[in-house]
Amino acid sequence: MHILQLCKKFPYPEHDGESIAIMQFCRAYKELGHEVTLLALNTKKHYFPIEELPEEIKQIATFHAIDIDTSITYSAALANLISGKPFHISRFISPAFEMKLILLLQDHIYDVVQLEGLSLFPYVEAIRKHSKALISYRAHNVEFEIWERVAAQEKSLFKSHYIKLQAARLRKYELAQLNSADLVIPITTRDAEQLKGLGCSIPMMVAPASVSVMGPDQAIFVPNELFFLGGLDWLPNQEGMRWFMERCWPLLSANQPKCDLHIAGRNQPEWMNKWKSSQVHIHGSVPDAAVFMAAHGIMLVPLFSGSGMRIKVIEALAQGIPLVATTLAVEGINVAHEKHLLIADSPEDFVSAIHRLAKDKALRLKLREEGMKLVKSEYYYLSVAQKVLNMYQHYLP
Repeated sequence: MHILQLCKKFPYPEHDGESIAIMQFCRAYKELGHEVTLLALNTKKHYFPIEELPEEIKQIATFHAIDIDTSITYSAALANLISGKPFHISRFISPAFEMKLILLLQDHIYDVVQLEGLSLFPYVEAIRKHSKALISYRAHNVEFEIWERVAAQEKSLFKSHYIKLQAARLRKYELAQLNSADLVIPITTRDAEQLKGLGCSIPMMVAPASVSVMGPDQAIFVPNELFFLGGLDWLPNQEGMRWFMERCWPLLSANQPKCDLHIAGRNQPEWMNKWKSSQVHIHGSVPDAAVFMAAHGIMLVPLFSGSGMRIKVIEALAQGIPLVATTLAVEGINVAHEKHLLIADSPEDFVSAIHRLAKDKALRLKLREEGMKLVKSEYYYLSVAQKVLNMYQHYLP
């Protein structure tokens, strides 16, 4: 098969869950004997010069990128109010991208066009006009749900109202597009159920985010060290870390004064520097996520908004790293409390879980064994991709 992946941002380097999920499929398709072309919007926020791609990455697919500035400014946000359109979609509309897409469709015969997210639906009409390919919608999240949850957490009355307005517009758009593709591939069973409940009636198959590396080769347990790793420009991550620093850290540092916390992630906002201390280390973007995760003890995943699947949780389980996470942070992942990781939603329970993992070696070893076993059976990239390819083959004419 020849598969064309369309992406709303260039998925390299693989520094966030969405990029990892896209590249894992791209890599798996190639390894399973199929041809891949990837066309991405090269946003200012996640810009990568395509000519600097490493040779080993260039071997995976034929890459194309179209520059676009999707920056959120006050003037653009206010101007959007009178448009009636969801800002989260209109920001990603590019005539240059559509023209490049049409040229690719005219020059090549694709069996499948895989849309990596809701933001690519404005280009469905062009695909239908210029190609007979199956259109597959890779649903990374139920998009409007993310923003409904963000609005619920927002303390500013003005921001909350604006986000609620955008969430409502996004919901209307998402519902209108549910059956515009030929197939839909949600990342979680929960998202699949949500989409069906909202009226999605086209063929559907759940294909979770996956990992290609297994085993705790570098993972060692570092006593009295905690870490957070995730995109720090993503509002749910910011909210989660603010909750941890304001509600959990004072309890933790009072009872365990030698504990160190390491915070890492791209595009860290300046205001997070107020947390720096002799015990709180802010690293910004790190060159190798796996190495960072293996070197800093217990992973913290405090999330209270968002949707889809947190691939960093899967990666940590694959490496045998102990985790404490909120219920929402592991939503859509087939984990159980005290079998694969510890789940806690209140500050007191979160801190208690950290103490348990720090002190109980037998518990850590049990969680590591079960976590790695789970990833190997359900979240290995070649197995997941093959199931998707089988679905494509079934629906191809």
